[in-house]
Amino acid sequence: MGSSQQVMRTLPLGAFDYIYVDGSHLPRDVLEDAVLAYRLLKVGALVTFDDYASDTNSAVRPKVALDAFVSVFGDAMTEVHRGWQLTLRREK
Repeated sequence: MGSSQQVMRTLPLGAFDYIYVDGSHLPRDVLEDAVLAYRLLKVGALVTFDDYASDTNSAVRPKVALDAFVSVFGDAMTEVHRGWQLTLRREK
């Protein structure tokens, strides 16, 4: 056991069909989780991030980090759902 950032680094790359992320709400942690999750997904697989649309202040709001992730990885991901949760499909 350990933090998501520690554990995800030990998992096989490109091996997962679905990842559900519901961890820290600190933007730097969420952004790191998003990048690590992307690397673990098979092409065509989905990742869901919880609390995307939470009402907490921006210092502890996943939306800030996930919008940055989509801005950088948008050419490799397709948005499937955006609401309280954000679900993306890996395309590349």
